[in-house]
Parts: sequence; C-alpha cells; structure tokens
Amino acid sequence: MLIKTVIIVVMTAVFLFEVYKHRLTARQRRLSLPENVRGIYDTQKYQTWVAYSTDTNRVGLMEKSAQFVLMLLLLLFNAHAWLSGMLPGGVWANSILLVVLDMLISLPIGVVFAWIQQMRVEEQYGFNRTTKKTFIADQVKQALIGFILMTTILSLYILFYQMLGLLGFILLFVALAVIITLISTFSLQLSKLFNKYEPLPEGELRTGLEAMFEKHGYHLRHIYVMDASKRTSKVNAFCTGLGKNKEIALFDNLVSNYSADEITAVFAHELAHFHYRDTLMLSLTNLVTFLPMVALLLIMTAVPAFSQAFGFAKTHYGMVFLLMGPLMQAALIPVRIPVMKFMRACEYRADAFAAQNGYAEGLISALKRLSQDNLADLNPHPLIVAVEHSHPPLSQRIAALTAQME
Repeated sequence: MLIKTVIIVVMTAVFLFEVYKHRLTARQRRLSLPENVRGIYDTQKYQTWVAYSTDTNRVGLMEKSAQFVLMLLLLLFNAHAWLSGMLPGGVWANSILLVVLDMLISLPIGVVFAWIQQMRVEEQYGFNRTTKKTFIADQVKQALIGFILMTTILSLYILFYQMLGLLGFILLFVALAVIITLISTFSLQLSKLFNKYEPLPEGELRTGLEAMFEKHGYHLRHIYVMDASKRTSKVNAFCTGLGKNKEIALFDNLVSNYSADEITAVFAHELAHFHYRDTLMLSLTNLVTFLPMVALLLIMTAVPAFSQAFGFAKTHYGMVFLLMGPLMQAALIPVRIPVMKFMRACEYRADAFAAQNGYAEGLISALKRLSQDNLADLNPHPLIVAVEHSHPPLSQRIAALTAQME
C-alpha cells in the first residue's frame, strides 16, 4: 500500500508542477517584452500572440489533465491487473498486450486534443493547412510508430532480463542507446513517411549552402525542400547526417519567404553544432538520461512489491514498464535542468560561430522573422526556460549576437 501511495503522490506532484508551469506562463504574458524584441510584434500582432499562446497553453493543460485523471483512475482501482487477467498469453505476450491496450485506452485523448490544437486553434490563427484526411493519416502513422517502438523496447527488456537477469539491463541500456541514435540519425528518412521531399533547385541559395559547408570540410549529400505548407504556414528547417556527410531539409514556405542570406545564416548556426561536435555531446548527454530509466526498471523488476501494489501476484513486466512513465517524468526534472543549460550554451556558441563567419545580421533577421511567423514566445518565464528550453530566449540571443558585431 505504501508503494502505491508513493507512486500516486509522485505522479500527482509531477502533474501539479505542470499546472504551476502553465500558471507561470500565463502570468508572464502580463509583463512587457524585452526592449530588443519589442518591435517584432506590432500592437495587433502582439494581441494575437497573447491569444494564441493562451489558447495553446489551455489546450495543453487540458490534455495533461485528462491523461492524469485517466492514469490515476487506472492505478487507484488496479485496472491493469484486471485487464491483464482478461488478456490471453504467457508472461511475454500478456505484458505486450497490456501495454498495447493501455496505449489504445489513452490514444483517444491524444487524438482529440491534437485535433483541437491543429484543426481549431491553429486554424483560428491562420497556421493550419492540414486537411482532415491528412490529419487522420498522420495520427494513424504516429500511433503505429509508437506501438512498434514501445513493443520493441518492452520485448528487449523482457528478453534481456529473462536471459541474463539483472545483468540484462546493461544490454537494455546499449539497445536503447542504439535505438535513439538511429532515430536521431535517420530522422529525415522517418519524416518521409509524412512529407514529400524535392531537391532544392540550382541557384544562389543552393550555391551558398554548399560553399559554406564545404569551406568547413562537410559535404552536403542532399538539400531537400519539404512540402510542409500542406500542413502548416509555420516555417522551419533541419540538418542531419553521419560524419562529414550531411543532408538539409527546408520547409517550402521558408524557401519561398526568406532571403538566401537569412537561410544561409540559419545553417551557419546549424553547421556550428557539427563543427563543435555539439550533436555528439548531446547524444552522449541524452544517454545519461537513460540511466534513471534503466535503474527504475531494474529496481521495479527485482522488487515484486511494485507490481503487487497494483493487484498483481508477482512482478509483471508490462506493469513495470507502464509505471516507468510517470516515475521517469519525476526523475528527469532535476536531470533536465543541467542538460537544458548545456544545450543553451551550445546555442550561444553556434550563434557566435555564425557571427564570426559574417552572418550575424542575417541570423538576427532570420530569428526575428521566424519568431514573428511562428508566434513564438518572446518572453518565457525563467523557470520554464531552465526546465524546458533547449534554446535561449530570443532577446538574449539577439543581445549576444549584437555584442559579437561590436
């Protein structure tokens, strides 16, 4: 009973912390914007940003509340043990079926609020270009990827533990590292499940990007334009690849609305992450965050009382796997603070690299336009920045870039 109480208290504390963060964000809206970003939004645009931020904040909190209540009820009434008893299969199959069923139970909440955010909020503020057909297709693909990923990790967890006992968790840690590395490395290929990619035509932009990367010893294997505008009017871009071979993906609405200098400046910043091996360091840092997860799995697997607290007769791999979610949220809060601080330091250094290569003005212009076009938060609360933001607030980035130009 004590274990059950502690887990529910921890889960509740994490949820209340989420509520507190949402309240801090709401309060922050009442404060004036920093001087160097005040001109990004005119009066009308500023009011639109406040309204959009408030609505997005509200939808996010409603979804978290619904997911919390569902999980709380399932745990309080030992619903997982009852569901497990209704499912067929031995230890392995029963565990996988229980996790899949739990995902299916919570799936409607995620889909409903994704619909509200995309088809209502994003539509209201002029961002949405996703059709109902595309939305449904995206949700199905995302669900399938989620099911495959979760059942794969669960299967490896059961396999390694049954083969090697507690030593199997070393193999599990290695397997998780490989999976996450593959996902990060081949993110562009995964994105092709959702978007179409076309080569960037020859011209000033392509020539500038290729020259900049080659100057620093990198080869651009592909420069793609992604049909992002069929889903959103927001703009973005990313760079990926192994070793010295890189691939760039540009949102089509970025290519059509931004100057070649602005886009090249953005990728001068991205190039810096490879130049300073930030991507490698971040991958290694992320591996460290797996340690609490593997440790939690080890403890809850070795101690049957964790499963017994929720109605099982002995350790149930599926239940242990499901309990890991809310407990990991709590464990990662203190871990995320130094990780996010490290990532923000990398962003400052990447900005400085772009400035040193003559792209300070272009980067400032691009950052301002990106913030304006995406209705970005120009004045986030310091606590939210510390816990959640991998990038410094725009005002601080502009101040640092301006200092580089002096």
